[in-house]
Amino acid sequence: MRNTGNKNLIVLLLCIIVTVCLPATAQQIDATAGANNSPVLKNAVMCEGVRDGLPINQTIIFEVSKTSAYCWSEFDPVSVDGIIYHEWYRKGELITRKKLAVHTPRWACYSSLPLRQADIGPWQLNIVDENGKILKTLRFSITE
Repeated sequence: MRNTGNKNLIVLLLCIIVTVCLPATAQQIDATAGANNSPVLKNAVMCEGVRDGLPINQTIIFEVSKTSAYCWSEFDPVSVDGIIYHEWYRKGELITRKKLAVHTPRWACYSSLPLRQADIGPWQLNIVDENGKILKTLRFSITE
């Protein structure tokens, strides 16, 4: 049983290494990266945590007892190193803006929000590039 677990872990680690370390081929370069060198958002999710660089328990409803909400973002391709922002809004008001680095050739990053009783209600998170362009909006709720 233990060998199976070790084999699965080794396969997972190799997949991560191949995904992160190999350079993007010409066919993988997306034209939406454009002249402004903005990273291309491949995937973004709200989740209960991040482990080994991957989101865990994807959700859009967070119980305040969970203590934190996370946003995980994956970019591919990233043509030049740069920054993106996770902007956390509650009822239309910007609560916090997290600055996150992105690096070539592809990158994943996350930010989190500690949950408080006063945070119950609807939220949204904007993923924004260095030029202020909204790449994606995620909506979620915090409940009792």
